[in-house]
Amino acid sequence: MSTHRTTLSRRQLVKGLALAPFVAPAAIPLLAAAQPAGAPPKAQDREIVVELGEDISTLDDHMHSQRGGIIALRLINDHFLIRDLQTMRPKPNIISEWKAINDTTWEFKLRSGMKFHTGDPVTANDAKFSFDRVLNPAQKSPQRANITWVKEVKVLDPLTFQITTDGPFPLVLERLTGFSLVSEKYIKEKGDAAMSERPVGSGPYKFVSWRRGVTLTLERNEDYWGEKGILKRIIVRNIPDAATQIAELLAGNVHVVRIVPADQVKAVNASKTAEVRARPILRVVFMWLDAIGRASDSPFKNLKVRQAANLAVDKKAIVEKVQGGMAQLIEGPLNPMHFGFDPSLKGYPYDPDKAKQLLAEAGYPGGVEVDLNFAMDVSVVEAVQGYWAKVGIKANIKDMRSSVAGFVEMQRAGKLKDSGNQNWGSYSVFDADSLFMFWFHRQGQEAYAYTPELEKMLEEARKTLDQNKRKQLYFQAQKYVVDNALWLPLYARYTIEGVNRKLVYQPAGDEYQYFEKAYWLD
Repeated sequence: MSTHRTTLSRRQLVKGLALAPFVAPAAIPLLAAAQPAGAPPKAQDREIVVELGEDISTLDDHMHSQRGGIIALRLINDHFLIRDLQTMRPKPNIISEWKAINDTTWEFKLRSGMKFHTGDPVTANDAKFSFDRVLNPAQKSPQRANITWVKEVKVLDPLTFQITTDGPFPLVLERLTGFSLVSEKYIKEKGDAAMSERPVGSGPYKFVSWRRGVTLTLERNEDYWGEKGILKRIIVRNIPDAATQIAELLAGNVHVVRIVPADQVKAVNASKTAEVRARPILRVVFMWLDAIGRASDSPFKNLKVRQAANLAVDKKAIVEKVQGGMAQLIEGPLNPMHFGFDPSLKGYPYDPDKAKQLLAEAGYPGGVEVDLNFAMDVSVVEAVQGYWAKVGIKANIKDMRSSVAGFVEMQRAGKLKDSGNQNWGSYSVFDADSLFMFWFHRQGQEAYAYTPELEKMLEEARKTLDQNKRKQLYFQAQKYVVDNALWLPLYARYTIEGVNRKLVYQPAGDEYQYFEKAYWLD
């Protein structure tokens, strides 16, 4: 077996499964402190307190899709593969070796000697159980759509298993970078409720305690199979108010804040306690428009109204004034880091006069009234509301910041009317499929805009192993989304993190936070 890439005998597979190299967007500054010279310490009997920007609703890593939970629970539950942070390609983790047997069969070998926090060995049965659990419709896992390409998992021996895919699937390795291993024995003996409140994994940190909505405490796993965490404890605090987050950071009570508002960057950098460290990430910020009338007979079913909504907004001004320049303008739905991104795509210019004309042509000469739903990015939402108002689109803001989980649940149920502000990190999968199939295909829970023509492109791109063909299909799909104004794309986000100046820690381009590598200088 090959260790860092698939060993393939067929030319088509070699061509199709070659992973696109990571290319950072041009002219984007990286704001980060220099790393100290020398090797980091092996261990420190110290702790850090971090704030992840949202409450954690459950500690069962298979039963949520929240970024804060993904970051925290990765420390408890190992992922099958991890990402090389320089190339952004998948590399071994608990899976040490793999090979593609044919177009639809993959064989994987787990590392030997791995243990769960209970002391039980990690086996291929746990791997099979993890996939089967999420795929089971009765489990109602929000992550099921991520692995519906899995047709069957077969255990060959205690450390070896095979995955049979539902047709050729070019994203097998990408998808395994974000999928968690869980213990079959623990869940079958203790139940889902125990996993949601007292999780057991095989990762570098163990669960200690959880005060729901307040703090989650983790402690270093001294028996970890891989590189052990440096810090003894990691405490995750939930601080709902952004101003309080920054105040606690500057007071030294919190050591990392995941989301620093752009208007607070100067204040953080001017302090003696903390500084901003930032870099481009895969996440995109946008307005979805109910083009299919999923929730109601929306005005956005009309192409000209959707085009007007795009033409009305000065996206460049939002990036410069609202985001302080710390974001990258996007013309279409994809981030420049996605495989399949078309750098030549042109979206809608800022043209409020044309927007007014199109509204009149659509039958709304006196303007139109819509809902605008959101749970984050209030400054962006208010800016869009203001631009829309100038051309005659009155947006009634529906503020759901008090329950981000509730916002997501209603969105996925198709119960939010007209439009919504969203941001999407593609589950840290650097491929267009990880956005398109969720937002522009009827099988995607998030989709408020899809057509048979667009779905055909996306399905073909998902089934072919020819990467050049996939890229061309995604170019076509991006143009289709823009031509039909199915979204109002805004910008590709940076991670803008506030970090204590004495903490050695860097943000990562895959939007995980590698706290196990962090340590104190004194």
